[in-house]
Amino acid sequence: MRYVRDTVHGFRERLHYEGGELDAMFENAGVDFLKEKYGKAEYPISTDDLTMLIEKDVADLDQYADLSQYGEGVEGMTEFPRSGKPRVAISHTVHRHENRLRTTLSHEYGHVRLHAYLFALVDRQLRFGQNRKPNAIYCLRDAMLPAGKRDWMEWQAGYASGAALMPKTHVTISRADSGALRSLWRRGARISSRQKSNFGADGGVYRLARSCRGAP
Repeated sequence: MRYVRDTVHGFRERLHYEGGELDAMFENAGVDFLKEKYGKAEYPISTDDLTMLIEKDVADLDQYADLSQYGEGVEGMTEFPRSGKPRVAISHTVHRHENRLRTTLSHEYGHVRLHAYLFALVDRQLRFGQNRKPNAIYCLRDAMLPAGKRDWMEWQAGYASGAALMPKTHVTISRADSGALRSLWRRGARISSRQKSNFGADGGVYRLARSCRGAP
């Protein structure tokens, strides 16, 4: 982790994270939460637990927001007030698909954990279009999965989403144990038939995990 010059959003500088650092940060957050609640950490994390994890770090989480006023395709928004914790809004439209709800929740959680400091350090206002708040990040579905590397802010939040839903250690352990791996994929296949994916991914999180190699 180190500070580098920001050439995209107009901040003087921003933090550069390596993939391994993000893996550890978001895996530890999930594992610590689950162990505190259940005494152990088992994945996939449920949508209810994912929601509660996010609620610990925000002032408000509105899961049924009307975000249409901010433009077509906006499914998530994280607002950073001058004081206090961030506020997150999730479009009511994502509830039609469990996978979209989970990836949107975890994506916004990435913004909450990774980008609040940018707005706390300076009275920074992002350059956005009409009707959009200057101290908020607006996320479109196409920008979440797969996350491109041109926009470092969306890339980081996209990687965080994958790390939260598919912690590297748990995936690695499952691969090492072929019996557990077969059970994992069988369980995922059954759930996929009714809600797309056990990990809350429509295939995008798996593509993201493979594509996020070099951090921008």
